[in-house]
Amino acid sequence: MRVSQRGGTKLVDIYYDLTTAGTNATQVAVAVSTYGGLSYTLPTTNFAGAVSSD
Repeated sequence: MRVSQRGGTKLVDIYYDLTTAGTNATQVAVAVSTYGGLSYTLPTTNFAGAVSSD
């Protein structure tokens, strides 16, 4: 996983690869902390993404 915040914005880009065996369904959840991981209460909104088979 790679995460970076866009300079001068509140936007964060998250890149990851996800694989599963067979046809098992998977889910991805995002939690955001503004307290160094002590709590995760910041609402997460406005997601966009791409699906790739490679």
